[in-house]
Parts: sequence; C-alpha cells; structure tokens
Amino acid sequence: MKKYILLITAFFTMSLVAQNNVVVKIGHTEIVDVAGANAQILTSRATTFLKSKKIDSKVAGINITGIGSFTVSYPSVKKGMTESGYVKFFVKILVKDGKYKIDLSDFKHEGIKGQSAGGSIDLEKPVCGETQISNAAWVKIKEQAQAQLKSFVQELKNNMDNPAKSTPAPADF
Repeated sequence: MKKYILLITAFFTMSLVAQNNVVVKIGHTEIVDVAGANAQILTSRATTFLKSKKIDSKVAGINITGIGSFTVSYPSVKKGMTESGYVKFFVKILVKDGKYKIDLSDFKHEGIKGQSAGGSIDLEKPVCGETQISNAAWVKIKEQAQAQLKSFVQELKNNMDNPAKSTPAPADF
C-alpha cells in the first residue's frame, strides 16, 4: 500500500512541476471584417501573402493553413557571442464572405542545425536547459517572437484589406 501512495504522490508532484513551467500562451486570434470582399478574393489574398512570406499554404474549403517561421538572434552562453535560430508557428486563416479569422499558434524555437532547441516559447524555461540557452536569451527570443508576431499580423491585415480605398471623386467629373 505504501508503494502505491508513494507512486501516486510522485505522479501528482511531477504533474504540478510540469505545469509550473508554462507561463503564457503566445499567439494571436482575431476576426477582421473586409467589406465587399468575398471568400474567393480573401482566399486569393491570403495565399498570395503567405507565398510572399515563403509559407507553403494548403487550402481546404474555408481553411488556409501553413507553417511560418522567422529568425531570432540572442546572446550565446559563450561570452561575447551571438547565436541565431528559428521560431516556427502554425498559421490558420478561415475565410468567409466579408471577413476572415486569423489564428497563429504553437510558437516553437529551433536552433540552427538542431542545436539548442528551446521548444515551445510558452514555457518559462527552454527545454534544452540553461546551459544551452540562458534565461536572458530565452527572454530575448520571446520578445522577438512577440514583435515579429505583431508585424506579421499587421502585414497580413494590410494585404487582406481592400486595396483601393474609396477616394472622393474629382469635382469636375
């Protein structure tokens, strides 16, 4: 009986420790209205934008999905050096007549050539450990991910919006 109680206690302790490593989910979800644009036009705009970002997208009905990435640089654990890696993320865009939904999620850090992979940037500490990526570098990776996430969303919105805004007609026409 003592073995079972010890085993159960150990299991719950490990579960709590694992849960404490998650800080905040990094991502973005938003519904955006685009007056006068039908689903076909929005799908075309979304796939064109993703292609310009070198994201191989798949279209299935109203869903457009792909895996995006951007480069991050951060201080190395070796004094005076800088390392770089990638943050990959899942892109999902749902389109309907007159609106679309952006859903960016699952942000994960990968080192170049598989070195020093920090894993999910939702974690408080990188999965590779502080000997590979310092706490200061992990914070910098997260900051860059947030900044590039905001920039990606703004660019997407600009590309999905109506390209010809209504301008006042000339008075002499």
